[in-house]
Amino acid sequence: MGNKKKKKTCWVTNQSDTNQKTGSWTYDESLKADKTSKIGSAFTFSFTGTGFRFKTLTSKLGGKWEFVIDKDTTKTISVYKDNDPKEEVIEVVRGLDHKKHDVVATFKSKDSKNPNTKGTKGATPVMYLLRGNIFEIYREFKIEDEKYVFPPVLFVHPNEKDFLIEGQPTWAETIRDESITKAEDMKALLKQKVNPFPEVTVDIDFEEIEVPELKGIEDKITKGDTIHVIADTPQNGITFEDDLRAVSMVYNPLDDTEKPEVTFSNFRKDLIDIQLDSRRRIKKQERYLIEQKNQIMAQIQAAKAELLNTVNATQSKTPGSFTYTLTFNSGVWTVTGGPGNVSVTSTALLLETDDYFQIKYVTAESSTVMKQNNVFASVDYEESQTDSFTVSLLQNGKLLNPVNAPEGSKITIMIVGYS
Repeated sequence: MGNKKKKKTCWVTNQSDTNQKTGSWTYDESLKADKTSKIGSAFTFSFTGTGFRFKTLTSKLGGKWEFVIDKDTTKTISVYKDNDPKEEVIEVVRGLDHKKHDVVATFKSKDSKNPNTKGTKGATPVMYLLRGNIFEIYREFKIEDEKYVFPPVLFVHPNEKDFLIEGQPTWAETIRDESITKAEDMKALLKQKVNPFPEVTVDIDFEEIEVPELKGIEDKITKGDTIHVIADTPQNGITFEDDLRAVSMVYNPLDDTEKPEVTFSNFRKDLIDIQLDSRRRIKKQERYLIEQKNQIMAQIQAAKAELLNTVNATQSKTPGSFTYTLTFNSGVWTVTGGPGNVSVTSTALLLETDDYFQIKYVTAESSTVMKQNNVFASVDYEESQTDSFTVSLLQNGKLLNPVNAPEGSKITIMIVGYS
């Protein structure tokens, strides 16, 4: 058996259905892909399995896709890479129940880590959607053999018929090698490793007789010497005959009258055995190094957290205030105060500031015209250090699409913290 798969599932292609696209899309003939620059553009598809990988184009202008699975599981991926449009496969989700799932994929926003699209002077992001088989679907193993990168290989030794016991073949122990990923390589290894000849080890009761006439000319048994053995074995009356080599010898150098202990064997490690042992040893060393690395990384993270706490403790007790104003005129939201830009989705506004902030707290103040229409704004963010803020609008306790806000609406966002 070769290397085991890392997960308890495997993937297959062409097992999903892409239904329809919404938003603004154009087709790029040179890249053979649909593309969009409009945040909120989306496509839907369904699949049966436990997860999926998404084949798409990453680029210097890539943003973020948001995948909503069955309306209750959300995964976000970035397609920003510092390269020209290049085909890549990105894992989105695994570990779902094995059943049919419905997915809505939406161009959610710019990637705040993409310097090419950042800020008001940045380029417009571009998202690509390839055609054809763009999803690789994970499913559960159907049979035990799928746990390995190739099915277990059965090897029958060409001399098997000479070693039958009561007409039946004997089975060798299973050979496993995690370094092997191809069935052909495993077959080549088995041809060298499967040995029908019995392995025999004999411990002898050595009796040394002193004969004065032979002193100085008699042969001494030493490690490496070979003797020929013929022996009846208890298994089915089989007679064993072979040459055995002395592989170990224990004696008392201070008393030549004490009987030595000598062990003979016909088994010795060949080059393949030595290589396998070496690989196992290297694997253990790699696991040890990984564990040590993880411990060191944990210590580094703890030290960073402690340093950050120390820095925060020594900073001024009066953090700075940074104000951004979002204005809605003629059906368009813009940033009219503060360096940043705003994008719109069906559920919220996304404010991306040109600076990163160490956040203490953030507030959102709605203008009078919004309050007169019973519309109120709230602001949220994901991390204590960020440049991205999500602004939601509520009318009568329900989410309001930002494009349906009252004309002339204005939202003041105040960020309290350190730039």
